Amino acid sequence: MSAPQPGSVPPVNVRPIAYPRGDNAFVTPWNGLAIASLVLSVVGLSLIANILGHIALSQIKRTGEQGSVLALIGVIVGYVGILVAIVAVIIAVVMLASGLLVWGSFR
Repeated sequence: MSAPQPGSVPPVNVRPIAYPRGDNAFVTPWNGLAIASLVLSVVGLSLIANILGHIALSQIKRTGEQGSVLALIGVIVGYVGILVAIVAVIIAVVMLASGLLVWGSFR
């Protein structure tokens, strides 16, 4: 056996990876609560989105389903929505107390 020539590529014994196709292909299912959490947080139902997001995260950890990023985004956006609602209520109460906002003045 002679030494390989400069610039030549030595042969490599590599088997290609066989992925299942068609009906035999394995697909990890998505967690429905994670999707619902994301949708509800975007719609504005933040408290429900947070509850569903936390449930989804625990289910995904236990079952290995897809959707952990969706659930996490749903939880984060849900907390931001709750924070915005709390700040809006505080501003409204302060404006009502100071007389800047009067009920019935929006005609």
